[in-house]
Amino acid sequence: RGGITQKKRMEPSINRKEESSAGKLEKALYAREVHARLPDSGSTVKSYFTDRGLAYYPEIEARLFVDFKHSAKYITIPVPYPSDLRGLELREYFPASMEMSADFRKKRKCYGIKSLWVFKRNQRRLLITESVLDALAGENLFDLQDATLVALNGVGQAAEIERLLKCVKPEEAFVAVDNDGPGREAGRIIKAILERNRVRGIFPEFNGKDPLRAYLSRMTQPALNEQYKN
Repeated sequence: RGGITQKKRMEPSINRKEESSAGKLEKALYAREVHARLPDSGSTVKSYFTDRGLAYYPEIEARLFVDFKHSAKYITIPVPYPSDLRGLELREYFPASMEMSADFRKKRKCYGIKSLWVFKRNQRRLLITESVLDALAGENLFDLQDATLVALNGVGQAAEIERLLKCVKPEEAFVAVDNDGPGREAGRIIKAILERNRVRGIFPEFNGKDPLRAYLSRMTQPALNEQYKN
């Protein structure tokens, strides 16, 4: 269930640096076709988020994708959002207990067009992170439950924030990218974009590689665990 054994259309190639509009459209249509054939996996998808202490939002239309050929399961998330689906971000489905393991190599891939993920809410405030799970963790970590969430889905997407600001006119943007070399470089790119567009940039500090790990580390503390249960 939720698996795809054959494809009606071959997945378009992503090797070319530049693509025609027709090529991009073909990729987007392929991603839409895949998403349309995935069932609403209900509690299975919900538990992927709630087991990590994250909010579950049905409106992001996350689905379960089963890759029988490679014996793998993925959570799929439409990007930039379901009403204008151009791509699917796939993140391997695995138990929450393995999320903090340094040895476990998590599988990720993209169908369709690589894009930002946007969860529109209060557009005066943005929370920008590298991944969707980082954004969902960050809304709790930084108390930003009303902010519009934005995930880069890769540090190479940092420059796309410029295009986003042409559609969204925030007053401030919280930027919480990974604490590593690529993440810091992405942060510098985003900071320059925010300054050009006269948006107040806020770079909250956190202990850990990324907001998700920082949030999960905090959740494992006994006092906070008890608070979460209550």
